[in-house]
Amino acid sequence: MAAEKPVQLGPFQSVLDSDRDGVIRKELVIYRKTGGHVIRESAVREYHTNGDYHDSIGSTPIIKGDL
Repeated sequence: MAAEKPVQLGPFQSVLDSDRDGVIRKELVIYRKTGGHVIRESAVREYHTNGDYHDSIGSTPIIKGDL
């Protein structure tokens, strides 16, 4: 059996893991097609000055109908 190549996470992962210095908010948005609809999904992390943070997620229908 051939040796498996390690998974390369790429630049996207490095942006997510980047230095937090000066960052007040990170937001990830995904547009998902499902059942003839397009849904906008978001995950947000807001940083506070005391070093803590607040996470939230949400979804919003964008398009209904045949795609």
